[in-house]
Amino acid sequence: MKKMLADVVFPVSSPPISKGMLVCSDDGMVLALLHPGDVGYDLSEAAYYRGWIVPGFVNAHCHLELSHLKDQIQTGTGLDGFVEKLMDIRQNDPDTIARAILNADAEMYDTGTVFVGDISNGTNSFQCKENSKILYHTFVERFGFHSDKADSAYHSGKQVLEKLQQLQHNHRGNLTLHAPYSVSEKLLTLVCNEISQHGGILSIHNQETSTERDLFLSGKGALTSRLEKMGIYDGNWSAPGISSLQWLHEKIPDSIRVLLVHNTFTELSDLQGWLNRDAWLCLCPGANLYIESRLPDIQLFIDEKLRLVIGTDSLASNTQLNIYEEIKLIALNFPDIPAAMLFEWACLNGAKLFEMQHLLGSFDVGKKPGLVWISDADPEGKKIFKHSKAQSI
Repeated sequence: MKKMLADVVFPVSSPPISKGMLVCSDDGMVLALLHPGDVGYDLSEAAYYRGWIVPGFVNAHCHLELSHLKDQIQTGTGLDGFVEKLMDIRQNDPDTIARAILNADAEMYDTGTVFVGDISNGTNSFQCKENSKILYHTFVERFGFHSDKADSAYHSGKQVLEKLQQLQHNHRGNLTLHAPYSVSEKLLTLVCNEISQHGGILSIHNQETSTERDLFLSGKGALTSRLEKMGIYDGNWSAPGISSLQWLHEKIPDSIRVLLVHNTFTELSDLQGWLNRDAWLCLCPGANLYIESRLPDIQLFIDEKLRLVIGTDSLASNTQLNIYEEIKLIALNFPDIPAAMLFEWACLNGAKLFEMQHLLGSFDVGKKPGLVWISDADPEGKKIFKHSKAQSI
């Protein structure tokens, strides 16, 4: 048993506790959460952490398999330039890829991440996941704008998913889709049927670029030109005349849990119909600034009471895979958002998204949520300091 005292403890499921004390078993199970004056609150028995203690983070969106591409793509290119460069350099030496994946996994664990929703197009990350201290849910991602390629994309994804399910550890996952502009309606239907039958979450990149709106409204614009240049545009496709998010709302069954990733250019009109569905929005501010030099309208999402979670995206589009650094970016650009709310998104909401709230997300007795020390933090527990840092305890 160990007792830990901090300037502020964030249980997340309840208000922050000034001079709170956390009592855990040696294997990390929460045994008690104490306020000053409670029975058992003994300073002589506690290890003091100057700063905050928070539960382990959930990284709701990551591309571990792209970790070898760190610093390979310049910032501010926009999604069009980013995709062009990514296609040019994606292949690499298998040993280099494997080492980068292991290093990225270790970085996430060391900075407090306990669970990751990870995108995989192949099996490169599976060996790392088999031996990782982090829990993973793997989204086997499918592309295919041409309807006649939907069956092959679906079946090749099923083969990857079968290999994932053969793992002894971290074998949970499901098929998913890349983005509205990169999948046909037939492929979307196949994947939705798969999720409806076998369970899972539909994770999909949403409105990461303004040109996605142009494509769906008129069939024109920079994204259309990019798809044509890559040879994957379907000339028989007709623009639906509504935004991509509205199109998804029409096509995805209401029963499916949906994780909308990025939402950089999402507007209030796009959200109509989604507010009463099992929809979650993932914020990846580091990647948004890296690629588009822009952040989503997070205050809009708060005002509309949307369920928010946080992700890092990949090292191809970010400088790190540290959820606390993402929290700091949000706090820097939206200073009115309370620290406690940010930890709710990064911890408890993430756990609820992946149905892991029985184990992770908050300091409720009986859970094993992981322990994160935020050093150099505001002793009053209100502000996220730019120089503060997160590390696993």
